[in-house]
Amino acid sequence: PTEEEFKDFYAYAQKLDREVGHVGVCKVIPPEGWKARRHDDGVYTLEGSQKRLEDEVVVKQPIQQNAMGGKGVYFNVHQVKRKMTLAAFKKHAMKPENMPPASDKGFTMEAIREQERKLWRNVLFNPPIYGADCPVPKGFRPDGAGGLFDPEVCGDWDLSR
Repeated sequence: PTEEEFKDFYAYAQKLDREVGHVGVCKVIPPEGWKARRHDDGVYTLEGSQKRLEDEVVVKQPIQQNAMGGKGVYFNVHQVKRKMTLAAFKKHAMKPENMPPASDKGFTMEAIREQERKLWRNVLFNPPIYGADCPVPKGFRPDGAGGLFDPEVCGDWDLSR
């Protein structure tokens, strides 16, 4: 979406419903430069995570995505793994074999697309583990609520609502 389209979540959702609703799912990539927080200081990245965050956050149901198939036809089997602390998840994610391939293109749309292609090319050989359902403790957002999104910055795109 354009920056203007991205400002109005509901109007954009209706547009998507009209254009791709028949498909059932689509991927929304925020416009270049969009941030979920006013100050992106690395507190929410694994590399820059705070000790308090690592101790308090528990990945309740890490999901391992196992892709199977071949000749252009693939399917995924999602396997629920044992719960782990963010510290344990970080240790797993920071292993060299689990790191995204290096890129010298920075954080551009081209670099994001390249990383995405590399992920799908390698997903058969090294199944990724996701921890997207992690509750974030209160006190990490400016309003004191739990979650990663700053409601003053991202408005209706705050996925904790």
